[in-house]
Amino acid sequence: MDVNAHDGYSLAAIGTDDKVVLFGGYDGSVYLNETWVYDASDDVWTFDTANPNWSPMSPKSPPYRRPCPAMAGVWGEDRVVMFGGDYSRLNDTWVYDVGDDAWTKKAPPECPARMAMPAMATIPFHDKVVLFGNYGSGVDRHDETWVYDIADDRWQHCMLSDHPRNTYYSAMATVLDGPRVVLCAMSPPDPETWVFDYSAFVPNGSMCSPCHEIPGDPAFRSIECDADLPPGTALEFQVRSAPTLWSLVRKEPVGPDGTPNSTYLPGVALTTAGEGDCWIQYKALLRTQNKTQSPRVMAVRIGFNLLPDPPIPLEPSGEGWLDRSPSTYRWAFKDDDSAGQAAFEWQLSSSIFFDPPLFYSGVVESDSSSYEPPRLPGDGTWYWRVRARDTDGDWGPFCKYSIVRIDNSPPEPFTPSIDPPGWTGQPCTLSFIVTDALSGIARTELLLDGRSLGNRTSPFELPEMAEGIHSIAVVAHDRAGNRLERRTQAFIDRGPPEPFIPEATPSGWTSLPPAVSFNATDATSGIDHCSVSVDGGVFTRQASPFTASGLSDGTHGIAVRAFDRAGNFRDGSVTVLIDATPPANLSVGLKGGKKTTSGTNVTLAVHAADPSSGLDAMCFSNDGREYSEWEPFNTTRAWTIPGGEGRKTVFVKARDRAGNEAVASARMEYVRPQEGEFPSAIVAGAAVLIAAIASSAFLLRRRRKDRPGGK
Repeated sequence: MDVNAHDGYSLAAIGTDDKVVLFGGYDGSVYLNETWVYDASDDVWTFDTANPNWSPMSPKSPPYRRPCPAMAGVWGEDRVVMFGGDYSRLNDTWVYDVGDDAWTKKAPPECPARMAMPAMATIPFHDKVVLFGNYGSGVDRHDETWVYDIADDRWQHCMLSDHPRNTYYSAMATVLDGPRVVLCAMSPPDPETWVFDYSAFVPNGSMCSPCHEIPGDPAFRSIECDADLPPGTALEFQVRSAPTLWSLVRKEPVGPDGTPNSTYLPGVALTTAGEGDCWIQYKALLRTQNKTQSPRVMAVRIGFNLLPDPPIPLEPSGEGWLDRSPSTYRWAFKDDDSAGQAAFEWQLSSSIFFDPPLFYSGVVESDSSSYEPPRLPGDGTWYWRVRARDTDGDWGPFCKYSIVRIDNSPPEPFTPSIDPPGWTGQPCTLSFIVTDALSGIARTELLLDGRSLGNRTSPFELPEMAEGIHSIAVVAHDRAGNRLERRTQAFIDRGPPEPFIPEATPSGWTSLPPAVSFNATDATSGIDHCSVSVDGGVFTRQASPFTASGLSDGTHGIAVRAFDRAGNFRDGSVTVLIDATPPANLSVGLKGGKKTTSGTNVTLAVHAADPSSGLDAMCFSNDGREYSEWEPFNTTRAWTIPGGEGRKTVFVKARDRAGNEAVASARMEYVRPQEGEFPSAIVAGAAVLIAAIASSAFLLRRRRKDRPGGK
């Protein structure tokens, strides 16, 4: 039967008959490690060359499954040699004996590097195979030629001055007319064909070691080797080092002068290997004058000392802020292959690039893991780092910078405010804007009359407070622990002013604008202002005393509203009496409407009206200048006019209760009585006189009768 369809396998011809051996490959899902033998004469795949069988071979302990190994037969024998493969980039060497159906893993002292898809072919007339490398481990290609001696189990690196370079997908076959092989390979832009003649090979050339990664940051010392150097041979080295494999393969090996034109002798110090480069590769250059005598390298050693690890910053360290400059900087020294720290360098800068550092210790020869700088940095963000030298004399790298944030200044000044400001009976809102230019504000604490309200943000509605003045403290804390306290006050008054009674002057009727006096008090916030309303009108702000001008006659209500400083108010009121109009319709004349009188004693009739305050008093005069005393107003009045015939004038004044006065006068004729007539006043007086005389006579007669003798 046919071999199952798969790819990536390898074929090798068996030198004793018309058979080939197939191994490995990939069937589309898994890698294979099957071994098959093909008999070309029978055109069958067989397990046993004597008994054709389509079952695969069943050798004990076959190689691990893999695709694309290199495989070639041994000249004149029924054995094949296999090397490497793609799976994990293998570099193991195996020999398969077809007759014994057995794979044997070989252990040569040195072997080619791990590589994928190398090409291999038999060297005719020799028990050797030749190998040419392609892809290797990582990103580089191995343009190397190796010869494997089956009898000695030894790989020999053929140092060729001229050989294929940067090839891939190569194939190699034996040329039967001599110890030669032909190589076809892709080398952009065109394929190439090369012939390797083993009979003309003189082992002058070079070999490159695998790329070695050192677990740490090394300081390279020297390159040494264990090698057999027959007479007429020499061994020299070149090296290349880099921090990454990617950068390593892009460099070329160099000697002490940094160029490919110089070489290192074994035991010489490596001066071009970069300190801290963790990838290194050496190139061995072998020289011989006879192809039968070649240097044999058993081991190559590159001496190095691992650099101290970057120190571990201990303090100050972290993202936090400090309220003062640290006086001491501490770190931990770590070096796995040295006795300890011998010296250090410490730097501090405001830039992470330390270009240049603002504070530099210089080289301090000390095993101490702390440093006290002579000057301390001020406020700001700083970066410090340190590196150490071990007791082997090598400096390690600077540690990653550690941040020091210093802020020994309090937050910026601020002024808290209360809304509403001043005295109020309403809920109060506290507002504040706090800033800190360096570390920033961490929290803001509030205190009410010394009692903490906790950490609060702005705006904050204050809890209900009793009447009176309250102290509010706003304490701003920055991230470094600095604090700044600012205070304000809340003025609380929810009650109105004390009761009060305005007073009007004069208190009664008046013809002039009255003065209204008021004296309001408030025990908490005090009186702010007073407003006055007249007869229910709009309140206007007024001071005491308030003159109520422009009022019409009549009764008016004056309301006084006293406001305290919190806006609370209380009203008081007073009534004012206004009469600016004198009595009206005042008249005077003889009673009964007479126009003449025959006597000087007359009765006057007085008439007047006052609709506002009312009539209060009156007085009289015969000349309009000299008046009698004021007396209560009455509608009649006995009055004496001057004697003498002729026209007489009587004046009267009427006064209302507001003090307004009105004047009126009346004319009358005084006429003497005719003979035999008595003036009305005289007749009346005569009657009184007669009565008096009669009374006197009566009293006189009675006294005479009472005398002795009746006389």
